[in-house]
Amino acid sequence: MNDVIILGLGCFVSLVVACAVGLLLWGASNEPRGEIMPGQQANAASPSSRPTPSAPALAQSLESKSPA
Repeated sequence: MNDVIILGLGCFVSLVVACAVGLLLWGASNEPRGEIMPGQQANAASPSSRPTPSAPALAQSLESKSPA
């Protein structure tokens, strides 16, 4: 009988932990993506708005620096 109680408590704790992780993931996926603070504008030069170099231009610059 003692083993059955331990098994039941283990299943209950596992269920509680699984629900907590699910709620954390749900909250992270539904986090608002608006302004940083109400009344303030986001910085125009944010890192996400910076253009990234294209792959062919990067490859050409690497090829031009080769000693051969």
